[in-house]
Order: sequence, then C-alpha cells, then structure tokens
Amino acid sequence: MKNLLFQVLIFLSFSSNLIAQVKYGHYIGFEVDEWVYSKNQKTHIFLETVDLNTQIIMSKNKIEFQKGKDAEWLANKWEFDETVKEEDGSVFYRYFDEREQMVLFTPDNNLLYYYYNWDDTFKNFRNLTVYKNLLLKTKKSQISEDSDDQMDLARFIITDAKFNGEDVTPEVVKNKAYTVFYTLKGREEFYMANYFSEADSQSFGLLYDSNLEVFEETEEEYKTDVLTSSWRYTNDYDDKKGTAKIKLIKIYKPQGIIFELTIILENLDLIVYKGYMEGSLDFSLFK
Repeated sequence: MKNLLFQVLIFLSFSSNLIAQVKYGHYIGFEVDEWVYSKNQKTHIFLETVDLNTQIIMSKNKIEFQKGKDAEWLANKWEFDETVKEEDGSVFYRYFDEREQMVLFTPDNNLLYYYYNWDDTFKNFRNLTVYKNLLLKTKKSQISEDSDDQMDLARFIITDAKFNGEDVTPEVVKNKAYTVFYTLKGREEFYMANYFSEADSQSFGLLYDSNLEVFEETEEEYKTDVLTSSWRYTNDYDDKKGTAKIKLIKIYKPQGIIFELTIILENLDLIVYKGYMEGSLDFSLFK
C-alpha cells in the first residue's frame, strides 16, 4: 500500500505559500482543518475547521499525539518510514503506525498532515486532518498556561561551553545561548533556564535545596559568590524531565561580573558554561 500513498503528496501543493520553519519538538496552540476524500473529484476536499485540544511531539524517529490535555500520549504509534524528495526540492518525512495511518510533515512547512481510514476502492485515505500554525512549546507558553508572569533576575551570557570535556562553544554561541534566573509572580521560588535563542528551545525548572557561600575580596582574589543547588528541569524540545546538580560561581571583577556554571545531570553528563552576567541578581536571596 505504501507505494500507492505517494500520490497523496500532490495535495500538498496547495500549501506552497505557507512556508515557515518547523523544528522537532513539542507543539501546541494550532488550528485544525478536517478534509474528506471526494469520489467525484478524486481528491480531498475541505470539510470544516474544528477545535481539538491536541498536542504533538515530533522527532526524526516518531511522532506522538495527545488528544486532550490529560489523555495518554499515543507513543510509538507513528514511526518514521522514509524521507520523500520531490522534483522541486521539497522534502517530506513520512510516518506510519500499525494501522497504516500516515503522517507527513516537512521541516520547511508549518503544516502537518494526518491521513487515516484507508479505502481500497479509492486507493486513498478517506479522511485527512491538517494541523496549521504549529507553535513550539517554550518556557513562555508554559508560564502562560500556569497564568504566571516571569520576572527575570539576571542573564548569564555564555561565551565558552563544554559538554563532557568537549568544546561546543561554536554551536552554543551560534545559538545565542544564555542562562537566566527568574521568579514567577506570586511565588517565592527561584527558577533557572538554559535558553537557546536561535533554536527557540530551552531547559527550565525549579531550583531547590540551595546553598550560598560568599568569599570577600582579598589582595589576591576578587569577591566571589558560590551557589550550589538542585534543579528540576524540563526540556521543551522533547518534553524530557529530570534533575541535576548545579554550581554557579560569580566573580566580581572591576570590568564586570563573570561566571562559571557547572551542571551535572542525573546520567552524570557534565556541562560547563562560562561568560559574563547581565542584570542585578543578588545571591543573598538564596540564603
């Protein structure tokens, strides 16, 4: 049957004027159109726009749907089948589940196509759902869902980065990455996020069990603050959650405040960021 499905790609030509950037990740806040196959016109025709409380996680190997905020994720249902390239250079990633339902999306298009109810008579799917205006879930959208306002305390601009000892500075700097400490309106807790501006993705979450040491300036050393804490984080790009240990060293130099942030993940991966601080974060708040 899969060889017959390539013909449905013809339908995608109507969306050529809706080009945008789609990244792998967790998507919310989209519009949904329903289409149905017309025997007379031998193509799918628009039926209606509906309001579906659905979330989508897209990756290279699989796609997961959650229909309803509290519903279970349909994990491992739509698994990657192949990459389809058209003559005009368009690239589509094609997925199937065990019922041979099909999902198509392209990294250069803001639409996702979900085909279902295969009909052997028409050699096509009876139904098609089109997800439009995909919105990548970020820290801001998460805060919006919780009806809280974020108040940034300080940003730590990353100019040097290592992952398990390997220099990853070019990738991190290219993404205009920084670490931000913030609070939420009406709450007393402190939060931290590693944000990658160009990729519009981040890991964010609550800081707890914090401890602060302050070393005053001497003739040999600048004043230094050392904050250690636990961090309960969530990745917005794959919805993974975990815990980590962090150590943030803040050094007060005459020309400005520099920092070194060490993050040890639960699997013992080691991340070290260095750079300079923007803002007015007073570490005495963590006492």
